Amino acid sequence: MDSLIDIFRFFTISQLIVLIVAVLRSEIKREQVWATAFLCTSVMCYLLADWEATYQSIFFEPILIITFCVPFSFWIFSKTLFDDDFRFRRWWWGLLAGVITVEYLIHLQCNHLLFPLSDEENVIFQLLHYAIAFSFIVLAIVEAAKNRVDDLVVERFQFRNIFLALCAAAIALTLLTELAFLNTSPPIGLELFQKVFIYTIGLLFALQILGVKAGFFKLEETKTTAPSTPELDQKMITELTRLMEEEEIYLKEGLSIRQLAEAMTVKEYKLRQTINQQLGFANFNAFLNSYRIQAACDILADEKRRDLTILEIAFQLGYNSLAPFNKSFKQITGTTPTKWRKQALAPDGPLAK
Repeated sequence: MDSLIDIFRFFTISQLIVLIVAVLRSEIKREQVWATAFLCTSVMCYLLADWEATYQSIFFEPILIITFCVPFSFWIFSKTLFDDDFRFRRWWWGLLAGVITVEYLIHLQCNHLLFPLSDEENVIFQLLHYAIAFSFIVLAIVEAAKNRVDDLVVERFQFRNIFLALCAAAIALTLLTELAFLNTSPPIGLELFQKVFIYTIGLLFALQILGVKAGFFKLEETKTTAPSTPELDQKMITELTRLMEEEEIYLKEGLSIRQLAEAMTVKEYKLRQTINQQLGFANFNAFLNSYRIQAACDILADEKRRDLTILEIAFQLGYNSLAPFNKSFKQITGTTPTKWRKQALAPDGPLAK
């Protein structure tokens, strides 16, 4: 049985290496390349950390440290996969360093009794490890769920719950196994099942990338070839343009793609495809914001409406609070609404008559 576990261990590691190579050779965005490689490397180190030969080698400590990164890397991976506005934050390095430090102290305490604690206190110390891991798993799942309804990439919309559920299950299975057998070795059969499960997920993911599944990752070029029914899509675009530009339906607070599809009497999935594939938007909020922020720029540049506050403008344009309006405005224009208005209404500003 031990030999069978090692076979799947190295099958899985080989599969993860293939996956890293496939990602490095793909056309996906740089952030997603490194996030995927980081996750695969962390999982490989996890698989190596409980191998007896690794434990006896000089490489055990660095491998163990990278193993501590698995939950964090899973969270970052989910953000790059499902957040179209993903930007790496510098403070995340500090968060990762803190996680590694705490995890390493827990390892030293559990294996070398770094501090003189009672058995009950040692158990609490061990449980902290699982609390940290589960926290990042929950964050990753929340990341996949929170923008699901606004996702316009059909393949990603359909795949996100399945894949994240599998990945979360793999990590949760690992943590629960370790938690259930806190001070003893887990059954050989359970350990084998774990390795097979991780291998299956890695194989699925590799096949998706090697098969060049559209929409699985965000490519550098977001627009794709038009579907095979251009006349029908053109009618849809015409009606969509009329609703957005003439009726200004984007001003409706909380407007969803389902409500827009109902107003157009078209299938929701077809509307998703059209906005994504023919208009180049991966997210419904980004599509709405393209109209809302243009309208905001017009209002802010209007001398007659200079008494309107930024908050009043945000409410008029369908935002339910100021923060998302300010964020969207800066993402599209590169500046804040207040600075835009000041520049637009200045006597020598770019919009001055």
